Amino acid sequence: MSELSENKVYQSLRTVLAAVAGISLANVFLIKMEIERNLLFSAFLPALGANRTVYFAPEFNQNRAIIGGVMLIGALFTCYVLSNKRWVWMMIAFLIYLIDTWFMIWFIEVGGYSYAEWSLDIIAHVIILAILLRAAVIGKNRAEKKPVEEMSQPAEEKTDNKIDYYVDD
Repeated sequence: MSELSENKVYQSLRTVLAAVAGISLANVFLIKMEIERNLLFSAFLPALGANRTVYFAPEFNQNRAIIGGVMLIGALFTCYVLSNKRWVWMMIAFLIYLIDTWFMIWFIEVGGYSYAEWSLDIIAHVIILAILLRAAVIGKNRAEKKPVEEMSQPAEEKTDNKIDYYVDD
């Protein structure tokens, strides 16, 4: 893959991370407004927290749970912003989303839900995980291809434009 097309692919995959953060944020606010829609390709934990407080624990301070969800979404968006310079942030986003996926699978198991009911969510999470991992790999390859500054060359002596006032007579 040429360097130009590799950069375009990496930027496209980064955009998917921003879209996931945006869809997750929209999902939380739809739940807060009590609109019963679940958007695919969003993070699970922010929606779970908002859903539990809005529908099942209204006496709990809803804003705290929603702020917690928005903070997780903010972490994903921060990874998006910082991944423009360093590929490691794509790997961190992958790990955050992997933990989110693990909690979703745990929730399905503990709740006794059918995997068939959650199949679209599971497939969406697997797709996003694959995209984030691919972006991290491409980012790492891009970083390895960048020319390293030539440190082997001796540093040039700098003239400091200092005036020596000591004069020998």
